[in-house]
Amino acid sequence: MTYSAESDLQVERVRTLFRRKPVVALDQLRQALGSSGRTVFRVLDRVGYLTSYSHARGYYTLKSIPSFDAHGLWFYGEVRFSRQGTLRATLIFLVRQAPEGHTHEELEALLGLRVQNTLRSLVETQEIGREHVAAVFVYVDAEPRRAAAQLDRRRQRTVMAAKAAPA
Repeated sequence: MTYSAESDLQVERVRTLFRRKPVVALDQLRQALGSSGRTVFRVLDRVGYLTSYSHARGYYTLKSIPSFDAHGLWFYGEVRFSRQGTLRATLIFLVRQAPEGHTHEELEALLGLRVQNTLRSLVETQEIGREHVAAVFVYVDAEPRRAAAQLDRRRQRTVMAAKAAPA
């Protein structure tokens, strides 16, 4: 069998595996191909894949499988995927696109996992900003004008919510 024919056979094995199971672990891919991790990733590159942002990036799916929600997220059971790829990139995207920024709790609810350490790291590297608003931290865009607009909207919402609350 030629290299190309063998490679095509490996691609078909991976596609067959993903037709049966839309999300798989690296060990399952190695077993299906009877190959090393390097070969698995070479085949995955050919078919187009995503890595989970949950479970220490331990699960894979084909790019063609997920039906992402409005936030670019897709969950398969407890396994989480993002159109953005990594948890860091996903957090930056979610914070930047949020009209009012996001609190830590809002981000955890959206993503379905703990994000505190990653948020702290993103603030330390100035990839996002953080401001205290009404007794909570709000994570905002790193760009000062966009952050100011997000904070203005968050403060307005906080004032409106306080006025609407029963006395």
